[in-house]
Amino acid sequence: MVVGVADPRRQSGAIFLEGGQWGVWEGRLAVATLRDSRLRLFEFTPEGDFVIEVIVPELDRSYGRLRAPMMGPDGALYVATSNSGRNDRILRIVKDDEIRVRLRVTPEAVSENGGVSTVTASLDRKTNALTTVVVSAEAVSPALAEDLMLSTNRTLTIGAGKPSSTGEVTVRAANNIVDTPDKTIMLIKT
Repeated sequence: MVVGVADPRRQSGAIFLEGGQWGVWEGRLAVATLRDSRLRLFEFTPEGDFVIEVIVPELDRSYGRLRAPMMGPDGALYVATSNSGRNDRILRIVKDDEIRVRLRVTPEAVSENGGVSTVTASLDRKTNALTTVVVSAEAVSPALAEDLMLSTNRTLTIGAGKPSSTGEVTVRAANNIVDTPDKTIMLIKT
């Protein structure tokens, strides 16, 4: 089958997505475009009739001109950018329905004698659902559990359509008899 995409946006390469890891995207034609800087996915019937076109939102004009989509040996799709050598890179694309949560601690280091850090949460992309993150902490040796106090509020909430939490969790350092520099506390999210 020969597929031609007549588009004035200057296509720079196309490849069919292969492998079960793509789920409903398997078999779609991935087309990179230079002029409008998008990755487009085209779906066709087994007979070759056009069904739908989807623009991948994570790449929608985010990285500049896109070129040469290729399937990697790991099953991921790789797309190069073509921005005249300015911040060019190779992008690795996988179908990933899992939303990732990141915790941020500000400041990252505090005094052992009552210093306070604030923990906030953010998502790697917006979602239409309310996201709740429960924060706990664990001392890493030589630190002890007594070296920290978490605030009574240990829950961060990220509203639907929002990128980050509205509340905050605080971690307070406590002075104790263990006098060691660079004690470490590990934050855990559930």
